[in-house]
Amino acid sequence: MRDADCQLSGCRRTRLALRHLRGTLPGRRTRRCPAPRGRPPRPDPRRTASSGPGQTGQGLGRIGVQPRSVPHGLARAPRRVRFPAQPSRGRTKLPAGCRRKGVPNVRVLARLRSAVHIWLRSHDLDLLFSAYPYFLPKKLLREKIRAAAPRAHGTVLDIGCGDRPYRFLFRHVHRYVGMDLNARRRPDVVGSAEHLPFRDQAADTVLCTEVLEHCAEPEKVLREIRRVLRPGGTLILTTPMSWNLHYEPHDYFRFTRYGLALLMGRAGLRILSTERVGGVFALCGARLTEVTCKTVARALKWIPRSLAHLVVMCLYVVLTLTFFTASRVLDRVDRTDAIGWFVLAGRPTEEVP
Repeated sequence: MRDADCQLSGCRRTRLALRHLRGTLPGRRTRRCPAPRGRPPRPDPRRTASSGPGQTGQGLGRIGVQPRSVPHGLARAPRRVRFPAQPSRGRTKLPAGCRRKGVPNVRVLARLRSAVHIWLRSHDLDLLFSAYPYFLPKKLLREKIRAAAPRAHGTVLDIGCGDRPYRFLFRHVHRYVGMDLNARRRPDVVGSAEHLPFRDQAADTVLCTEVLEHCAEPEKVLREIRRVLRPGGTLILTTPMSWNLHYEPHDYFRFTRYGLALLMGRAGLRILSTERVGGVFALCGARLTEVTCKTVARALKWIPRSLAHLVVMCLYVVLTLTFFTASRVLDRVDRTDAIGWFVLAGRPTEEVP
């Protein structure tokens, strides 16, 4: 009986040692994180270290496991699973001392980016890439509209606003309303220029840029503009005379200054001034830049796209700046041809019935 008791007690001690090694001993449960794939699990120093009686390494030698001694103070606790913090619903706060640690301030970067964008837009340099490859006509149009923007007042109605490229020029007005036929561009009002969804005499200023050539009945559009304009109101109108087809198949007309004067008179509007946008050299430079860039882009399909894009953009910048500088001087020689026309008109205060 004594040998059997010793044998049973030995088996029990073996089972307890195994359970102690696996961490399933009652009253001493520990949880270990799973080891990453491809790496062996890290042994727990508290279970493999051999020390005095009652320590973790006691009894391991009886089951064939050689305990490993760990210097005092170097034993590490098992890893704990840490869940990511929940995102805050309120305003994100920067950690304290972020400037001292070299972390950039988000607000400072946003203000710097806004300042750079305002500076580029004030010098029309943002059009160099946003209006590719039509920088030259877009810049000439913006210069004309910027010069006429101080005349706008009250409520400004932008017919065919698109992406509102001229809204920043009318910050001084009381109200700016953008209307477009395409609802995907998210205008303030969706409607047609031939049937304006506004009451009579609702606007003090009407802006209509590069829209009249896309309307099947341009005279009807001008009559609608006169209807929504208040007496003494201002119309800022631009339209092309020599330009390629665009927005096909809804590209119907090209206008001369005399054709615009005829349509304005029939609609009951009085022309205050008519100016040409660009000249023959600006027109040739813009068309040559467009054709050259598109031809080179098609010819460079055999090289990586990023490299081809870099080559085309460098060529585009050089040609654009060259033709723009030359047109400033050479367009003064011939004043008969133009890219388009800029018309400043108004509704008379006293109308003849």
